[in-house]
Amino acid sequence: MEKVKLKFDKIPFITRVLLGVIFIADSMLKLIPDSAFLIKENVLTGAYGAWSFVYPWVSFWANLTANNINFFVTFAIVIEFLIGLFLILGFFKKFLYVAGAVYSIAIWLTISQFGGPYIAGTLDIGATPIYFLLFLLLIFSERNFNSYDLSIDKSIKKKFNLWERLAFFKKAKSKNEKTNVFAISSIAFGAVLAINASLKLVSGTASNVAGNQLMQILGEPKFLIPFFLFWDKLILPNIHLFLYIYAFSELAIALLLIFGLFRKWVYIAGMVYSLFSWSVIQGFGGPFFAGVTDLAAGPLYILIFIMFMFYNSNSNLSAFYSKK
Repeated sequence: MEKVKLKFDKIPFITRVLLGVIFIADSMLKLIPDSAFLIKENVLTGAYGAWSFVYPWVSFWANLTANNINFFVTFAIVIEFLIGLFLILGFFKKFLYVAGAVYSIAIWLTISQFGGPYIAGTLDIGATPIYFLLFLLLIFSERNFNSYDLSIDKSIKKKFNLWERLAFFKKAKSKNEKTNVFAISSIAFGAVLAINASLKLVSGTASNVAGNQLMQILGEPKFLIPFFLFWDKLILPNIHLFLYIYAFSELAIALLLIFGLFRKWVYIAGMVYSLFSWSVIQGFGGPFFAGVTDLAAGPLYILIFIMFMFYNSNSNLSAFYSKK
């Protein structure tokens, strides 16, 4: 097994812990009073904007969720808290990563309604597919790299050899797996960003974004108000120009990811772009009113780019993901 470069050795560990913190934060948001009622309203309202060919599926899950909203919200709180806690502790990672990936994509396909409804003002396909991709990257980093690992699993394995079979992934036999996974994941994430960019160009999005920018100030902490007011003064008078720059910047990052070009700089630019989007446009995931279910996709995008840096530094690939 290839030895990982020391300066990037801790990236999978850091990603795992931060992803755990995000999961716990998401679960806590669902505890805000009246969240269940507003989540129910959002799910039912969203179903009416679904595409016609998926409407029966979306409508079925919307009605099922609405009729059992307390169960679904409680279930999500418990599952997300446990996933977050076990990620931070590094407990039973083999099962945890698979379960987290399945949970994430299942939520997107059902309650999250494929990230829709895709109407003016929708800026991305939702956060849950990004959770799914992060779990896949964590799985394949365990299979292909001997990176830094601070976890309960590692401590248990020292005393019980059987735990290695139960909680650790088998190391990959093929040397090509890490490069193939890296290339496919980059292309898939690039495709997601390209779709997100196209959503920002939908007619009517500018007015919706402008309205959201003004509304989010009402629910943000007072110490952040000057920050949002500063950006609103820059963005709102030029909202159409801003959206074009916003969309085409994301599209440029997407295309470079898909073709594997200038990867080092793309990852840095991607992290800066994601942080800007999360802080300025997504209001750090807020305002944290009842009905908000997660911290938004921005922090997840940053973790994806960090994991890509780790894979890139340990994969012998040139442009277009071809072998050197």
